[in-house]
Formats: sequence, structure tokens, C-alpha cells
Amino acid sequence: MKKIISFLAIILFVYSLSAQQNENLLSGAHFKTTDVTVTWLTKEIRTNSFGLNNAGVTGAFMELNPSDLLNFNNTGKKLTNIKQVQFYLETKLKFNACRIVLMRGTDIATAAKVVSQAIDTNILTLGWNSIDLDSPYVISDSSQRLYIGYEIDLKQSETPLAAADGKNAKQGWFLSFNSYSNISVSGYVFLIKALATAEDAAANEIALLPLEFPFYKTVGDTVPIRATLKNYGTAPLTSFKFGYDVNGVQSNIQTYTGLNIAPDSFYTFTHSTPYIIDTVNTLIIKSTVSQPNGVSDVEFNNFQTNTILALPRIAIPRVVLHEVFTSSTCSPCKKGNEVLDSILGLYDSSRWACIKYQMPFPGMGDPYYTSECGDRSNFYGNVTGVPSLIADGPELFKINPANYSYNQLDALAQTPAFVQMSGTVEVNEKTVNLNVTINPISNIANENLRFFAAIVEKRTEKNRKTNGETEFLYVMKKFMTDVKGDSLTSLEINVPKVLEYNYTFQGGYRLPTNASNPINNDIENSVENFDSLMVVYWIQDIKNKVVYQSGKADPDNKSAISILKPEQVNVTVFPNPARMKFTIQSNIPFTKISLWNMSGQNMIELEIHAKEYQVDASKLTKGMYLLQIETNKGVVTRKIEML
Repeated sequence: MKKIISFLAIILFVYSLSAQQNENLLSGAHFKTTDVTVTWLTKEIRTNSFGLNNAGVTGAFMELNPSDLLNFNNTGKKLTNIKQVQFYLETKLKFNACRIVLMRGTDIATAAKVVSQAIDTNILTLGWNSIDLDSPYVISDSSQRLYIGYEIDLKQSETPLAAADGKNAKQGWFLSFNSYSNISVSGYVFLIKALATAEDAAANEIALLPLEFPFYKTVGDTVPIRATLKNYGTAPLTSFKFGYDVNGVQSNIQTYTGLNIAPDSFYTFTHSTPYIIDTVNTLIIKSTVSQPNGVSDVEFNNFQTNTILALPRIAIPRVVLHEVFTSSTCSPCKKGNEVLDSILGLYDSSRWACIKYQMPFPGMGDPYYTSECGDRSNFYGNVTGVPSLIADGPELFKINPANYSYNQLDALAQTPAFVQMSGTVEVNEKTVNLNVTINPISNIANENLRFFAAIVEKRTEKNRKTNGETEFLYVMKKFMTDVKGDSLTSLEINVPKVLEYNYTFQGGYRLPTNASNPINNDIENSVENFDSLMVVYWIQDIKNKVVYQSGKADPDNKSAISILKPEQVNVTVFPNPARMKFTIQSNIPFTKISLWNMSGQNMIELEIHAKEYQVDASKLTKGMYLLQIETNKGVVTRKIEML
């Protein structure tokens, strides 16, 4: 009897193995398939929840990038399909509908839905729910990101989306109406899992990471081609090829050998032949890696494309655009605005422009939030944290303005510009008239180029809320151009282009209670003082977000705003230059002093409640410093030199 059972077991084993092999052959798979649980959770302990403060569509997603799909969590497994989605519900809910959603794309804001499967809400329970897909979603292309999650149509205010602690490099996304926010930056991941089919990852698979080049260079400059790749294969990388072309003209392809790059490791290298810019042009640089260990691999992640604008060797002063996302309900925003405004006040006012977008969070947000502020946030991929400073466009330069330094501003201002711009503005009652002249110093043909102009109020006071700010500078009121910019696809060298705009504010003034009921510019406005209006304008590539040049037009020809009115406070610092020590005197008590070097390092920070104080500076090195004196009237900034 035992022999018969053993014989039957062998038959069943061989049959199941053959069935698995046949399934692989029929599906075109080359490796044994296994089931994998896909999740970024380290602990399945609910610590927070997300939802809406009224009825609407909400949802939660986890993101898989191409490297996750090719080699999930560095397990040597390539994901081939998704069979089941699991998610945790925090409350037992008042749903209109619920559905499993899978999306594919390069960015969640533009990703396309590839699965939208309705769920019978009667089967949903508190805690974990496991939903099988009607048919497995086959991952036929690993070149785009995959977003896995669920959406709920709420009948009323509710917070059903459960999250866990654990800030993770992987992305967790919260859907609120039509906007996505990244919750990972706040230290949370959603309680979402998926069941996937996986096969063995490729032994030889490499990817080229984004290359970094200055966007602006001048004729005669040498451009080193420095790159980094990652070994996504399961085998050590011993060799590969790398080359680049500029506007379709190929450089020599180099072979790199004698390497030993472990799986999941990075390797940085430089092509032996740099590119030398010999003419004014827009340069498209395409870099390519190939042939890991002498064999072909998946090609979609082997390429990177960069753009360099090659300019004549002419010094055109750059006006640095500062875009600040802030709110009067955000405590850190007070410090951020004070530091930024102090630095701008010290720098040549003709070399910078500033515009501040008041945001609808934290809490109920700033009363001067408008839908156009939200549009600008979405332009930068949805700004989820305030205060945030984006200088001259790319999110590569996105920081807390409290960490901004004089040296950083100076470095940005020294970047060459390709165009001169000048503007004038008139304000007649409620009508703003803008005239801007653009003088290009090179020919530019770029379908992504746009011109932007926005009206800002130089100083407001009535939107104060909970963070202690009493004055708000450069507050955005209304775009004069389309909020997505107006087309400026071609510019011809030395051929001026004149642009004229006008906008009339409608209705009367209204101060919203908070950001939940923003100003409707079609029937009302939030301008406190029409004599305090000016216009900030700029040229920007809407694809890579690089700002080519900016400017500002002020009817009073006063581009800089003092942080404090002269009659409010008078601060004297002496001796200046100083050795070993210096004294601060003020007509009103100050509460804190901070000293920063020109690289943005905080050298001295003291809590002081006095009208006069002598500072021990014996440990400071020779050079220039920024001194910030905080009073109950605001922050005063002075330059001081140490000998």
C-alpha cells in the first residue's frame, strides 16, 4: 500500500511540475514563477488615518517604480502580474462606491488608469480586506511606474484610509478630490499590500541614472560627461559600454572592463572625451549604457536625455525668481519668511524677484489662498510641505527658506541669462496694465517655453492667523497670463518682443475666514491696498521647469520691501568691522540674535532680552557675516565684517 501511495505522489509531483513548466512555456516566461507579497510596510500597526473633511473622492496608493518591477525589493524577483489587492479600512463607512485602482505612468498626476474594479461595499469590513482582481493585471512594460491602491466615494466627512509609521523611500500617495499628496515625506505609509506573480530577475540588467548638467553654458565651455549606473542584475557587473551623442552626433562609445560591481550597487564614471561647446545652440545630450557583461538587457532604462542652453559669452545679469509656498497657519513659515526677506533686503534689489503663494494647509490654511496658488503647486508636482522655496524653477533647488543663504542667492544670480527683460506697470484704480520688452541674445526655438506674469501685493496684514506673522510680503493675487503660461515658442536674436497685458479686479474686497472658501476673482478680490500692487514676470520651460529669466515691475519703482518700518525699530551694530567682539544697541528690546556666515551656517544663536548686548566673536574667522536681531516687531538684519 505504501508503495502505491509513493508512486501516486511521484506521478502528482511530475504532473504539477510539468503543468508549471508548460504554463511558463505558454506564457513566454523563461523562469520559474512564484507568488510575492508586495508592500512597503515594516509593521502592520495603524497609527494614523487620512480622509476628507466633506463628501468627495478619496483614495490611497503605493508606488512601484521601474526598478521595483524589474527586481522587487532587491529579492531577485521580477514582478509579472498583480492578482490581488489588500487594504485596511479604519472606519465602517458611508460609501457611495469603492473600487480597486491600478495606474501606470511616469508621474501619478498624469498616470492612466489600467484597472478600475468596483467592489461590493457590503463585503467590506473594518481592518484588512482582500480583493481578487477579475483577471490578473499583466505587467507587460516595466518602463513606467505602477500605482496600486483603492478609491472611495464618500457621502460625508470621513477618514477611512489607514496608515502606519515608518518614513520610507517608497512613495505613498493620498488622493483628495483630484489632487495627490505624498504622505511618505510626513513619515507614513498606507496599509496596502498586493499579491503578485514574479519570476527570477535577469542576471544582467543595468540602468543609467539621471545625469546632472548646468542648464546654461557659454561658447567655449568644456562639459564633462559624468554618469552613474546601477546594477539591477543578480550577477556582479564586470563590464559595460557607454556613449553619448549631442544633437544626434555620436561620440566614441567606450567599453569599461575589469569591474566588480555587486548587485544593487552604484558605479560612477566619466567619459574620457568631454564635449566642447563651439556654437550658440540648444544642445540635446543623449547618454546610453549597454551590454552589461557583454549581453543585451532591457533597454528602456539605459538612456538619459539632458538639455543645455549654449549662450554667447556675453554677461546678461540674471534676475533670480523666488517662488515661496507659505501659510499664515504654518508656524515654521514665520521664520522662513523672515530669513528670506532679510536676505533679499541685503541683496541688490534689481537682481531678484519674489512671489508668495499662500496655501490651504496646515489646518484650514491661509485666507488669501486662491485656486491659482493650488495650480502653481500642482505645476511643481504638488507641493505638500510649507514653507517651501523654489528658486529659478527646478525642484532641484527646493528648500525651506529658513535654510536659504546669501551665498546661494549670489550663486544663482551669477548664472548667465539668455535674455534681457524690462517691464513697466501702471495701476489705475482697479486696473493693472503691464508692458514687457524681451530682448533675446540668441535664437531660441522651444515648444515648452512660456511667459508668466502675476500681480502681487507688496504687503498685506489682514490674513494673519495663528503663526505670529503680522505682515506678509509679495502675496500673489492674480495671474495676468494663463496660470499655465502663454506660449513663447520662438525668440530671435536681437529682435525685441513686446508683450502687453491688463487685468481689472472685480467686485469689492472680501476677507475669507480661511482657505476653504477662497476668493472668486470673477466677482470679488482680496486686495488690501491697490497702491501696493506690482507685477512679477518670468520666462520658463514648463517641461523641465527651468526659469530662463525673470523681472518685476513696480509703479513706485521700489522693488525691495523693508522688513520693518523705520519708525518701529532702530538697531546699531558697532564697531563694524569688528575684532573679537561687537555691540548691538536697539531702541526696543530684542529677544534673540543669530549670526550666519555667507555659506548659510549658523555660527552664533543666543536668546537675549535686552536693548544692548555685547557679543563675544573671538572664535569667528575673518570674513563677512549676516546678523539677525529678532524683536517683537519683527527681524532686523545687518551685515558685519570680522577682521
